[in-house]
Amino acid sequence: MDHIERVYKAIRHEEADKVPKGEIGQGVDKKLVRELLGEECDLSDSEQARFQNKKKVLELLSMDLVTVGLDYVGPPSVKQIGTDEEGHKIYRDKLLGREYISVGYGASKNIKPVISDPKEVYDFQWPSIELYSTKTIEKWRKETDYFLFPCVSGSFEASYELNNFDDFMLWCYTNKAEVKEWTRKMTEFGVVQARKLVKAGAHAIVIPDDLAFNSGTFIRPELLREFIFPFLEEEVYQIKKMGVPVFLHSDGDIRKVLDDIIAIGFDGWQAVQAPIGWGYVKYMEEIKRRYGDKLCLMGNVNIDLLGRGTPEEIKEEVKQTIRIAAPGGGFILSSSNELGRETSPENALAMYQTAERHGRYC
Repeated sequence: MDHIERVYKAIRHEEADKVPKGEIGQGVDKKLVRELLGEECDLSDSEQARFQNKKKVLELLSMDLVTVGLDYVGPPSVKQIGTDEEGHKIYRDKLLGREYISVGYGASKNIKPVISDPKEVYDFQWPSIELYSTKTIEKWRKETDYFLFPCVSGSFEASYELNNFDDFMLWCYTNKAEVKEWTRKMTEFGVVQARKLVKAGAHAIVIPDDLAFNSGTFIRPELLREFIFPFLEEEVYQIKKMGVPVFLHSDGDIRKVLDDIIAIGFDGWQAVQAPIGWGYVKYMEEIKRRYGDKLCLMGNVNIDLLGRGTPEEIKEEVKQTIRIAAPGGGFILSSSNELGRETSPENALAMYQTAERHGRYC
C-alpha cells in the first residue's frame, strides 16, 4: 500500500496496513533536519537540496505525508530595514504593508500591523494569486508518492497574526462589521489558494486556524459562531467541492466548539492538544470516544515531551496513543504541532520508529 492510499483510508475511517503518520506545516525544523541527516544533509540550500533533504527525512522517519505549498515568485517584497535594541532584525513586507521583528523559531512580532484601524479593512486586498507558483508541489507530485497536505489561509489565525493580537480580539467585540469583512477576505483568499494547489496535485487541504488557549477559546464561542464560523464553513464547502478532504489545525482547548467544527464540514482535526489538567493519552481517549467516528484525528504526541522527555517516555506515549486512537481507522499519528528545534533527533526517531513498529493493523 502506498502513502497516498494509506492516508486516504485513515480519512475514510478504514484500517490500512499500518497507521499513517507525518507532520503538517513546516513539519520538521531545519536544525533538526541537519541533525537527523548528519553528513547526508546537503547544506547548499538550493531548491534541489531542500527537496532531497526533506525527502530523506520523510524516508528516515517512515512518514506518509508532507506539507508543500505555493511558491512566491513575484518581485522581492520583504527586506530588512534595521534592528531593535535587543538585536532582533526588523523587516518590512511591502505586499501586505506590515513591519515586524523576527523573534526566532519562526515567530514574529508586529511593529506596524497590516491594519491599525478596523475601518482600514475595506481597503485591504490580498496580493494577486498570480504572484505564486505551484512549481514545488508539482515536483513532489511528479517525483514522489507522498500524500500532499498543504495549508491555506483560514478565518482567524491570520487575522491576529497580521494585526496586533490584543487589538483584533477587542475588535471582535467593538467592530463586528469590520471583523466580518476581514474574515470574508481571509477565507475567500484561502479558497483561491486551495484551488491552485488542488489543480497542482494536493490530496487534501489544511486550514491552520488556532482558536484557543490551553484553557479555552480566545473569544467566546458565541462570537466565533456569529462572525468567524459562517465564513469558515463557506471556505470548507468551496474546497470540498474541489474533491479533496479538509482538515482544521488548531492548538488549545476547543472542546466547546468541536461540534461546530464537525457541523462546518471538516473531515479531520490536527493537533488534539491536551488542555490544562489533562494528560495527552487520557485526552486522546476522551476525544476518540466522543468524536472518533466524526473526525479523522491527527496527533497528538506531546511536543513538550518531545522537547524535554526521554526516548523511553516518548515510546510509551506513542504506543498508548496508537492503542487508543488507531482501532477502526480515522487516525493519523503526528506531534501535537510540529517537530521543532527543541526536539532532539533521538526523540524524533523514538517517536516515528515506535509508530512504525507498533502501528500495524495486520
